[in-house]
Amino acid sequence: MQLLKSKWIVLIGSLLVAITAGTTVVIAVGNAGSEPPSGVSTGVSSLDRLPAVSNLPPKVQAWLTYDSTLSGTDPTQARASVRRLRSTLGTTQSDVYAFRSRSGATCYLITGRTGSCPQDASRGTPGFQWTIGGGYPGVPSALAGVVADDVSAIELTVDGKDVPVSIENNFAFAEFPTTAQRADVSVRHVSGAVSSFNVNLQG
Repeated sequence: MQLLKSKWIVLIGSLLVAITAGTTVVIAVGNAGSEPPSGVSTGVSSLDRLPAVSNLPPKVQAWLTYDSTLSGTDPTQARASVRRLRSTLGTTQSDVYAFRSRSGATCYLITGRTGSCPQDASRGTPGFQWTIGGGYPGVPSALAGVVADDVSAIELTVDGKDVPVSIENNFAFAEFPTTAQRADVSVRHVSGAVSSFNVNLQG
């Protein structure tokens, strides 16, 4: 299901999926005790804490049907687990919807932007299943994704300048210029460990 005609970079496990060549990701885990588990396997409690969504917009329902089928999740069960994690987010005033797949992964959609549905909760950077990019004329690029319960903060530096990242209901989001060349991201865990990666945004 194509959501928009812009470039997004997605890390799924150790595999970087990108529309452009030359993108690089380096992951390092700071040592402050034991290494944190990969992905968001320590939990995404907002999917249990937030109220169910009674009505879904047609495009969100279409996403739910598509991603639940793709992930092998019963559509009725997926529908019952849908939660709205964020509202009126960023320049596009997007909403973020998410559901828990049969494997325990968190599948999400940022309306008007992008979405992701990992194979399982353990895929990706420790504490953070992310996408980055996606800007087009009039709309900045963005870092977005699901954050595990054991994460205390996410720090983003774009071309040497710090960019604030908001986290609410296990979902992180930040916008930055589409002309940016490089993003450096650090995921800070409650334990004190730090997971970090960098992305060549222009390929």
